[in-house]
Amino acid sequence: MTAHWLNNEFSQQRAVFRVMHFLESHTGKNISEYLHKGLLSFEIPHTKILIVLQDNAANTVTGVRNSGFKSIPCFIHKIQLCIHDSILSQQSVKEILVCCRRLATHFHHSPTAAAKLEAIQEQLGTNKHRLIQDVTTRWNSSYNMIERMLDQRVPLATYTADHATQSTLNSFQWGLLDKIFHNLEPFKTLTVNLSKRGAFLSDVIPSIMALKVFFNQALVCEAFLSINNLVEQLKESVDKRLSIFLHDKYLCLSTFCDPRYKLMYQKEDENVTKNWLNEQMQEMQQHNLELESSDSDCEEPTVSDTNEVFVKPAYPKFNECFRLVSKLTTINECDSDFSITKDSKRFKRSLSNVQMISMDIEEYLKLPLVMEKESPLLWWKNCGNSLKNLKKIAKRFLSAPPSSVESERLFSTGGSIYELCRNRLSPESVRKINVYTL
Repeated sequence: MTAHWLNNEFSQQRAVFRVMHFLESHTGKNISEYLHKGLLSFEIPHTKILIVLQDNAANTVTGVRNSGFKSIPCFIHKIQLCIHDSILSQQSVKEILVCCRRLATHFHHSPTAAAKLEAIQEQLGTNKHRLIQDVTTRWNSSYNMIERMLDQRVPLATYTADHATQSTLNSFQWGLLDKIFHNLEPFKTLTVNLSKRGAFLSDVIPSIMALKVFFNQALVCEAFLSINNLVEQLKESVDKRLSIFLHDKYLCLSTFCDPRYKLMYQKEDENVTKNWLNEQMQEMQQHNLELESSDSDCEEPTVSDTNEVFVKPAYPKFNECFRLVSKLTTINECDSDFSITKDSKRFKRSLSNVQMISMDIEEYLKLPLVMEKESPLLWWKNCGNSLKNLKKIAKRFLSAPPSSVESERLFSTGGSIYELCRNRLSPESVRKINVYTL
């Protein structure tokens, strides 16, 4: 069990709360009980928990639901399911991947073959890279295997020409593999970006919108005409599994609180989002998370303009899809025309909290969006003092990561600790080492 929060300086904090030896059956009821025990051991009230991020296993979903917490599935798990629903379920793709795995296995198990391939690579002046074997449960492993196969296409063709017993892909399959590679590229990009410790829950909705734009482009791209049905199935899988995120209350609020996005990527009506913010304010009041009026001004900004030229590529470029979703006005820090006078501060103090949060929302929306590469936490730290009511809400909704990568890292660390040479460690010792390691 890992926890994530923001301190008063809007700096990301994380901790390993519990590493438990789970002896009972992994039912939803038992998972719920262990979740309560973990919070109780640190005296954390349920009102402090905004969101529980989980994987997509049915027992985990049931356990979190029975605990009474709002939960969101791991976004990276979801996009991996989109891949398995469509591309990796195609028979022609399966056959190609089987052939790729066979090639990788051949060179991994035969030092002689590996040495010959390296000699060919040196002779041809290509990269001296070993082939990669994919693992079903590892994110992006099929993509990495395909990428390496395409990188070593010429050396592999040279090797198999001299070794007739070793089968390889034909020209049609190589072409299909290249198209599959470019279709999987957006998922690779999202997996890498959203696995970083600087990723936010607010990145989910913009990522889905960019995916939708990418596959709309792919359907009319000449390079993908020969695999149009496959692209259509992938698009349908994305719509089926990810569209529900676009209307999730917590994701919408998280996106709104991110000064890079605000309402630009929102599918929900603006008034609905504002009502959700007011509800959130009232909920925080009920739990004694008081909102405060503003006492400081915004700092003088430095504005920068971007004039980027869009060039149509042979394949759709996923990173450019973000720009196509909305035309962003960028700014480095705060708006130079935005300030709060002493009279307006006194006026805000005389208003109710509902009125103050409404004023904060309107003032926040007047500010231009910050650049995509800028940190939303740094913006709130430097420029959010004039929007203290909204800043309290942003502090909650920008604390959650978009994926369960931290827990996955914990599993990997546990596997490194509890190995063959240390297989007699007690569960308590493994727990302590895990906690101190992370």
